[in-house]
Amino acid sequence: MMKEALNSIVEALLGADASTNLEVYKEDFPDIPDILSSIMMRPFFPGKKAVALIDWDISRLSEEKQKLFCSEIEKGIPEDNYVLILSEALKDKRKFFYNWAKKNAELLEFRKETKAEKSDLPKIVKNFFSEKGYTIDNDALLELLTRCDFDYTKTLLEADKLILAADEKTVIEKKDVQLAVVATNEILIFDFLDAVGDKNLSLSLDLLNRMIKNGEEYGKIIALLSKRIHSFLQVFCFLKSTGLEGINRMMRYNEFKNRIYPLLEDFCAQNTAESTNLLKGHPYYIYKLMLSALSFSFESSKKAIDVLARMDFELKTSALSKNLIVEKMVFSLISV
Repeated sequence: MMKEALNSIVEALLGADASTNLEVYKEDFPDIPDILSSIMMRPFFPGKKAVALIDWDISRLSEEKQKLFCSEIEKGIPEDNYVLILSEALKDKRKFFYNWAKKNAELLEFRKETKAEKSDLPKIVKNFFSEKGYTIDNDALLELLTRCDFDYTKTLLEADKLILAADEKTVIEKKDVQLAVVATNEILIFDFLDAVGDKNLSLSLDLLNRMIKNGEEYGKIIALLSKRIHSFLQVFCFLKSTGLEGINRMMRYNEFKNRIYPLLEDFCAQNTAESTNLLKGHPYYIYKLMLSALSFSFESSKKAIDVLARMDFELKTSALSKNLIVEKMVFSLISV
């Protein structure tokens, strides 16, 4: 987890400069004066610079050397130069260096426990921001959780990145999350199906290309779409059985959570066969699923499943370009 955090921090601090202005030391560490010299030196190429010390156990050095390092850093390092220390050895709160880092640096501590109930995650994330002097508004919080697929580790890594990118801004808004956090393909599927349901061809093609650029295989994209649209059929069964067919995409999350979600829980408890997977996930995820379903109808969802089955067969058997086949899929889905 710490190394994933390092990658996120380097990306946030250096951006495009990471390929040229990142110095990494592992195992064979120079002596303190040489490390300090590297930290204080301006980058060879213009831009920002970072020196990363990975698995560096400074606590093994004499206290004199530790204090030399700390005192020189306290005097100041060049603007846009950064030093990043990644070490299990810093966790001992009784040690001099831990207490110095706590007072003078941005200290990120990672718990061994990396699992949490999805219902607890919003509170955990809000507290995470609050402890660092930041606030995240509710829309931004839901956007962050959704883009991270309600994954504990990924959410906290992205939260760190948001704080680093915030500069002097102390309130994180939805637009900040949209700019800084890349949506997973699971989430892009929602946006893609919304665009298809709205008959927006250019946006549908753009979102499809983004999924492909994210490295998703063509067959996997079709499988994700098929899984999502099969869930739409379950949504329509629920709406019909509860007399809620009149709801529309203007429904707010609070209305869904307070009025619709309890009915959905009852429906799933009574109709296990028809509600497979419908309640798997955080309520906000299910809310997004329901809004996407409302871009379609029961009949158009069935036709879309047929289209996807044909396209999957073509991908596996046709000599045509895969790009051409999935673009044809978009045209076919929009016309259902």
